[in-house]
Amino acid sequence: MRIIVVSDIRGEQQGIIPYGLQLAKQLEVEVEVLHVIDPRVVHGVTSRYSDSQTIAAGSKLSHREIIEREKYHVAKELDDLLSQETSRLNFPIKLKQTIEENEILKKVLEELNRDTSSLLLINKAVDNLIFGSQSELVETCQSYGGVALVVPPKYCFQRMTNVLMPATFSNLLDEKQELAADWIMKLAPVINIVEDNKKRVEEGARKSLESLFKTLSVNYHEFCSADFDQEYLDYATMLEPDILFVEKKRPGLVASLLKKGMMEKAFEQIKVPIACF
Repeated sequence: MRIIVVSDIRGEQQGIIPYGLQLAKQLEVEVEVLHVIDPRVVHGVTSRYSDSQTIAAGSKLSHREIIEREKYHVAKELDDLLSQETSRLNFPIKLKQTIEENEILKKVLEELNRDTSSLLLINKAVDNLIFGSQSELVETCQSYGGVALVVPPKYCFQRMTNVLMPATFSNLLDEKQELAADWIMKLAPVINIVEDNKKRVEEGARKSLESLFKTLSVNYHEFCSADFDQEYLDYATMLEPDILFVEKKRPGLVASLLKKGMMEKAFEQIKVPIACF
């Protein structure tokens, strides 16, 4: 496996890159820092200065010139940040940088889904740099076939000792369960599993979870509530796990018009990293 960090280098609420590098150190895996320059965000402007790209001051920049200038400055800022952060790690990490013009959702659908064994790290901030709305963030996470780890802005990395997940994690295909369990096992946290008393998973699925995390301490909890999703989030707020797992279930059209989905509520209410599976 590897970690793909969606760069927030030019955002107002940075922090995902240091977090991703620290996590990669703990897991001892390769990191790709992916910076996507969204063509919807950059527009033609008049240059007020002559920069290193030799664009004459006062000239109207073409779309291509804007993109190339943006790539140049992003590359410089990324180099500076990565140099600083990797020196702090004092640990050899295999690191790759990718800077391209694209839309993050399009990138996920057309390329990243070819290999969903990667852990995709995303800043939760909606600042019109990567995501223009929370619904766009949710759609991107739902569209990725692997696990997307959504991290609050400026969240400081801490070793994961406590993970909270719903019993429906057992509904994943065995291969995807094992991929997610692989990096969880390396961190050796306590696993707290919560089950909806009204929608129990099959006994075989429960035993499968026990087997999956057999070397870890696993606690089971049952909730009997009219609103399991909200009780789960309330419990997460109280427990303050290092990572909260949330299912990428898509509500039906009518339900989505009447109330927010689980992921939307989790992004709004929870202050810790959320693993969307």
